Amino acid sequence: MCGFLGYHRATLAPQCEGLTDEELWQQPMPPSTLSGQQRGSARRAGRFMADRVRAHQVVPEAPVVVERTPQQYTERVQEMLDAYGAFTLTVDELIAEGDRVYARWTQNGRHVGAVGHYPPTGAQVTAVTSAVYRVEVGLIVEYWIQIDRQGITAQLQQAATEH
Repeated sequence: MCGFLGYHRATLAPQCEGLTDEELWQQPMPPSTLSGQQRGSARRAGRFMADRVRAHQVVPEAPVVVERTPQQYTERVQEMLDAYGAFTLTVDELIAEGDRVYARWTQNGRHVGAVGHYPPTGAQVTAVTSAVYRVEVGLIVEYWIQIDRQGITAQLQQAATEH
């Protein structure tokens, strides 16, 4: 758990500066924002993730479980930066109990790179995502993530029509 909180401390440093793990654990965290330009936080994934993490992509039509290394996770974050540029990520909710941590966030960016078959439009895109992380010995070992793919697709379709 301390590792997971450390990850959030590293990425949300302005809101967490000076707080101990115990203070982070006891205090509800208000929504907070970080910038996708903080590329260094993605490179630190190895400090907060196990060598192999089971990543459950929760989609009703075709659930998938993949194993990701911290390097692969960093590459995925880079793909997001390439697609959405200097996005902001607002943590709307963060709840921890036992070995599980639930996080819900809103991500806002600009469609600056290809996403699927949609060429860049420059339009603003908002995604709402939630995940449950399982933590062992301070490292993320497994997570279940749900992304509002239909909402993203609708925004990309509208942007393509208007572009």
